Amino acid sequence: MQHPLLLPVPKSVQMREGRFVLDEATEIRLLPGCTETEYTVAKELADAVKTYADCDVFVESEPRMLTKPNEIILQILPNPAEEVDETGEPCGKANDLAASFAAQGSNERSSVQEAYVIEIRPVQIRLRAGHSTGLFYAVQTLIQLLRQYGRLLPALTIHDHPDFPYRGFLLDVSRGRVPTLDHLKWLVRTLSHLKINMLQLYVEHTFQFQFDPDIGAGCSPLTPEEIRDLDRYCKSRHVELVPCLQSFGHMGFILSLPKYRSLAEVVQFDNWWTAAWRQRLRGMTLSPVRTDSYLLLQSLYNEFLPCFESRFFNLNADETWDLGKGLGQKQAEQIGVGALYGQHIRRICAMARTLGRRPMIWADVLYHYPELLSGLREDIVFLDWGYRHDSPFARCKTMRDYGKPFFVCPGTSAWNQVFPDVWNATLNIRRFVAAGKENSAIGVLNTDWGDCGHFNMPALSLHGAALGAAMAWNEGQPPDNEVFDRAFSLHLFDDPRGVVGRAIRRAGSLVRRKIGKDIKTWELWTAPLGIASVGRDIPPDVVGPMIEAVRQALDAVGTCRPARQRDPLGCAELTRGLLMFESLLLRAALEHRQAGAPNAYEEPGLAWGEWARHAAMTFAGIETLWQLRSKPSNFEDIRRVFDKQIADARALSTGAIP
Repeated sequence: MQHPLLLPVPKSVQMREGRFVLDEATEIRLLPGCTETEYTVAKELADAVKTYADCDVFVESEPRMLTKPNEIILQILPNPAEEVDETGEPCGKANDLAASFAAQGSNERSSVQEAYVIEIRPVQIRLRAGHSTGLFYAVQTLIQLLRQYGRLLPALTIHDHPDFPYRGFLLDVSRGRVPTLDHLKWLVRTLSHLKINMLQLYVEHTFQFQFDPDIGAGCSPLTPEEIRDLDRYCKSRHVELVPCLQSFGHMGFILSLPKYRSLAEVVQFDNWWTAAWRQRLRGMTLSPVRTDSYLLLQSLYNEFLPCFESRFFNLNADETWDLGKGLGQKQAEQIGVGALYGQHIRRICAMARTLGRRPMIWADVLYHYPELLSGLREDIVFLDWGYRHDSPFARCKTMRDYGKPFFVCPGTSAWNQVFPDVWNATLNIRRFVAAGKENSAIGVLNTDWGDCGHFNMPALSLHGAALGAAMAWNEGQPPDNEVFDRAFSLHLFDDPRGVVGRAIRRAGSLVRRKIGKDIKTWELWTAPLGIASVGRDIPPDVVGPMIEAVRQALDAVGTCRPARQRDPLGCAELTRGLLMFESLLLRAALEHRQAGAPNAYEEPGLAWGEWARHAAMTFAGIETLWQLRSKPSNFEDIRRVFDKQIADARALSTGAIP
């Protein structure tokens, strides 16, 4: 029998003879050892049975040992890998996971807490784990089986536990898009269903600080109440919400305020709102030679950290481009830029410890100054990032050689794109996670950035997010691309035909396969019309085949009408992303024709006026989707770009030069 489509893929799936048939007489029973936490999970399972098997099943709220046929049993055992008899009592016989657990000597979070076993027999289903987290994951796997098979569940045995104790996702909430609390909770539900257990929201300034409301003003900042609410919700889904606050580089918004400008190592701009996206992205570095810099950080930490229960604190401290080139130049000349960087790191990590937190920092600067590593305390977790398909993944061996705990941090490749670069993301995530496993990384932190206004829409990041979850759980048995796309379609879009996954992969691989290089398609789309910028990057002979492929993807997504709409906005966002891609290619065709290229793509009615109409129609849908997912601030930046492109296209249609 064919193995089920599960995401992530479990460590072991053994198919058995027969099947379990769900009906109205089926009950969900909690055995002794289960608590109110497990009862909540059992109710989630009952809801899924109703949704996918159309059965109303009863949850027995009083735990008792006696069982009977036609039950789904939830059980907490000291050792989930130990065999149990028909009554659910341990029988002293270890199964094949026991040795695996015993071999996992780690000072970090134990995989045993997240391990689980599922046994589906014709007369009974039994889910067991040694901890509530493991039982939660067992339920998520059973829900995926329900989604695929409905009432008729195949008999099988699953033994499962993760490769990495920490499996995280980082979402940028500082470079344009600030999500609503409802959207963040939807994201947590989606990630936890894929067994992600850590979430970080990257904050530079988008938090409502009471000591200075000017920080985050005009950006619809997240409030302390929203973060506390989200923190509680994450905990209920076995996700750790880790505070993440920039503490060195990329502090452009705060340091552009007049009251803090004197703390900038180099003042790059004096007005955040008039600065170009690239200027905002590069930001400014907090000078470590000013005492007031640390007074500012202390004030930020004192308000930010109490909103989180996590003991971790991501201080960031990456890409300090201008360190030692301004206020700290004299000191850098005396001791070196690396030593200046190291002084600041030691100081902010000490501040984090004083507040009861374990520091995390990005590792990029330290790779330039590896001599600093031996002088940094062992509790610091280093975040090794790289987002290209050919990033130097093996360099994480340096962290292993120095005995430092570290995460590998790939990315979704969705940012600065009108449609995600799936080709790059697939190779980047697979290769980086494999390197992390080989070099004893303690975690994976998959990243989703928002460069240049955070145009990229949430659903377009899900493909990379799901692959990161799959690899972090089971790097040793990664699904091939075809199987992954089918499982992704089923479990993220309720699409059993696999249409969505195939469409995303095909469209998301076009630039690399047809053009053969890295192109930031959002930056290209926003480039001024009339200068043939798009036509230079997209050759005439590939435009036609690419337009055809994008339109085929649009047709495919258009036929996908998931019955249950786990994410009712998902297909709409995919459609808008594909329309943006089509728009970019049509612009290339117009530029080629305007330049007299011999192989320029032609189609009836293609003109600048028609392009303007297409862009306006696409924008209307994007604005609606933004309002449904995100807070209102920063969308004006996106609106200005579209307004200018549409106006310039209309001018070109009349022969004017914008």
